[in-house]
Amino acid sequence: MKISTYIPPITDIAAGVPGRGSGIYMWADSCWLLSDRPLYIPDFAESFVAIPALAVKSARLGKSIPPRFSLRYIGDWTASIIILPAGIESDFRSGLPIDIASLCFDNAIVIGDWQKSRPIPEPLPPAEKAPDGASQMLPDKLEIVFTTASGDADTVTESIERRQPITLSPGQWPEAITSISQNNVIKTGDITLFPADVSYRLSPGDSIRIFIPGDGAVHDTPILITKFK
Repeated sequence: MKISTYIPPITDIAAGVPGRGSGIYMWADSCWLLSDRPLYIPDFAESFVAIPALAVKSARLGKSIPPRFSLRYIGDWTASIIILPAGIESDFRSGLPIDIASLCFDNAIVIGDWQKSRPIPEPLPPAEKAPDGASQMLPDKLEIVFTTASGDADTVTESIERRQPITLSPGQWPEAITSISQNNVIKTGDITLFPADVSYRLSPGDSIRIFIPGDGAVHDTPILITKFK
């Protein structure tokens, strides 16, 4: 089982040329931490950040997958959190090479509770409409609650709760799965992450909960929850 993140290329709109290329990062399955388990902040860097992301499971086996058929590979989805040393966040978001020891460490990826994706649009859209099809099957927004604690991991003296919506990029799925599958077999259950454009600096005692936006009891239960120690 692979965990991958695809960083799409950025185009300089004014010049009409790519500002940088795309990047693909991969993690071992030992980096996966289940939701509702505490995460012990590592000590090999001065500080760490949490980046929320959309996680999507592959529903089937394939290689060299064209965008037109990428929607057939969308399986379950959930919220996730990527833990990075604060000093490499900029390089990560730019798709630049990163020392594997700084990126791929145990419990670097928190995975939430899996949710069913919506049905594949029928008829299957053409390649140029595949991003729209992916956006129909996967969520484009979640809600995060980040609680900052004063004190230490064992004695919290005050908590400040920050709640905000996060925007996701499900339309990147066709480009991501096509790029990753060029040189890698995509196996059933492989996970692809799509980072949001926000991050949170971590301290012991902090916690993160992520919800599906909406009203009602279903949406009052977080699909991901973790506390940092």
